[in-house]
Amino acid sequence: MSYYAKEADSYLTAIKHGDLTQLKPLFDLITNHLFGVINYYLSDKSYLEDVLFEVYERALMYVNSYKEGSDGYNWICKIAENVSRKYNIRQNNDVSLSDVEGVISSDLSENISIERIDLLSAIDKLDYTNREIIYKYFYLGETMEEIGAEFKLTKSAIKKRLDKSTKFLKKFLQNGKL
Repeated sequence: MSYYAKEADSYLTAIKHGDLTQLKPLFDLITNHLFGVINYYLSDKSYLEDVLFEVYERALMYVNSYKEGSDGYNWICKIAENVSRKYNIRQNNDVSLSDVEGVISSDLSENISIERIDLLSAIDKLDYTNREIIYKYFYLGETMEEIGAEFKLTKSAIKKRLDKSTKFLKKFLQNGKL
């Protein structure tokens, strides 16, 4: 584990247990690095500071789900990536499957795995709303409440759609067809 990962883990673990004095050292450690991550993923650079603020806000909101002893730096970087992409989508106000495929394929190495291609094919079989819910929940890390507000659905309706869609995807991937 890298220096940043160990340091960020120790700060996040302390914060998780209620020691908010560790916020400033955490921010001092990773802010410049996060600006680089955000700058890489964010289309409109005028939102850099807004995204950074939201990254810290989300990290604090979800710190109880942080797994102690893991790579804290990469955990926060992943939040930064997701929030940046969420801002990009907000600016466009329209996300299509091709956008989702573009985001996912940009993360793939040159050796694209067959499993990821199969997953994209399976996701393509879902209707538009369920594709969006899957994307927003699993890839952007939005909560069921946030997604429900966007689609004017209850949290339980979003949960049912997620459950049904993930069962469909699992069945599709196991059988290679419906």
